[in-house]
Parts: sequence; C-alpha cells; structure tokens
Amino acid sequence: MTKLTKILNLLWYIIPVLMVSAGNIVSKSQKVSKVTINISGSDNNRFVEEAQLLDDIESHLGYPLSGGKLIHKDLSRIEKRLKNNKFVYQAQVVSDHKGRVLIDVQQECPVARIITKDSSYYLTQTGKLMPMSHNYSSRVTVILGNKINEILRSDSLSDKVRRKEFLDFMNYIYNNPFLKAQVETIEVLENEKIVIYPQITHQKIHFGKCEDYVDKFEKVRLFYSQILPRKGWAAYSSVNVEYKNQIICE
Repeated sequence: MTKLTKILNLLWYIIPVLMVSAGNIVSKSQKVSKVTINISGSDNNRFVEEAQLLDDIESHLGYPLSGGKLIHKDLSRIEKRLKNNKFVYQAQVVSDHKGRVLIDVQQECPVARIITKDSSYYLTQTGKLMPMSHNYSSRVTVILGNKINEILRSDSLSDKVRRKEFLDFMNYIYNNPFLKAQVETIEVLENEKIVIYPQITHQKIHFGKCEDYVDKFEKVRLFYSQILPRKGWAAYSSVNVEYKNQIICE
C-alpha cells in the first residue's frame, strides 16, 4: 500500500467525523427559525388550537420557542408535554438543519358524550375520559345515567372488563354509519341495562346489557328493515332485543 493510499484511507474515516462534529457545533448555536403545528384527527374538529398548544409549550419550557436557541433535548420534553394533554392522542416533534420545528398532533376521537347528575365529559375511542372543550362540542351519541360513571371510572379488575366491553360496544356504534346516525341517546340504568333512543323513529329500544351487542344490533337492523316497513313506522312504541333469538315489539 502506497503512502498516498494510506493518506486517502485515513481521510475517508476522518472527514465524516469532522462533518458530524461541525454539524453538532452548528446545531448548538442554531436558533428556531419557524414553528409549525399540525393538528389532525377527530374528523378535523378542533378541541385544541395551535396558539393554545404553543402557549402551553412555552410556559412549560420557560422560554419562547420561536426565535430562541434550538435545544434538542427540549424537543422530547415538548413531545411528552403534548402527550399528557387530555385532548391529544399522539404527538411527534422534529427539527431540521434550518432550525425549523415541526409539531404533529393527533387529537383524541370522542365516541360519546357522558352526561350525569354532576359531570359531563367525553369517552374516546381509546377509552380515555376527555374533558369538555371550550373550542368545540362534538356531535356524538349522548350517554345518560349515573351508573356510567361507575363503569368507566372504577379501576378494579372486574370493572376493567366491564369498561372494555362498554368501550367495544360504543366503538361498534361509532364505526357503523347506520348506527352512528340512528343512535342519538343511550341511557344506562342502575342494573347496567341499556335503553337506546333513536334519532329518527320514536321507538324505545330495550337492549339489555351490552354483552352480545353484535347479535342484538342485527336484531335492531331487522326491526328497521323488515318489521317496521310492513307494520308501519308508528305501529310500535318500543322494541326489546335483550333476549336470544327474540324481537319483542310493543
């Protein structure tokens, strides 16, 4: 190996190290040139606004983000702060070599609004209990009855099973276009049985507990698609789908 070859090989290893070191020196003295906050999720309904998030971030950091020194360790602090926001499902914070900071925020998606004697809040797709927002009120199924607080807020093992079952039940409604449009209000009785009040027709639907909800909603579909068209839309005041293989109309 010639002397020139040895020198070239040495430079091959040294140059990348020098470039990384130079990059670090630049980044340490770099300032934030621009802050961009993108908010998505929840059908683009805004439970939080960019200005609110930026104010909270800067209050948490203790210094203005835009125009300030780019401190890379603080990017993870910002991300953690955003993820602790009750309206935020997911957040990612990155910066580039020009000092631009991009903050992507995905909002929580409410599937129901809970209204009880002493509280009002949202239940999200992930099972999070989300407070009401001053910015926006989501048009989702309303759930009434003080019993729902016990189901959603208890931390015992048996109640976690009940809570997951109820969340699956609500997500099923939310993700089904027909049910999402038709199920206006749900009342949870003290015995945990459910009564559904439809959006369009006036029949009260006695659903029983939310177990076996797929089969019960199939009976609801049959009631609307086969029974009411034959008997008349005002023929019955209530329908009961609680019992297996039965649709009881009154």
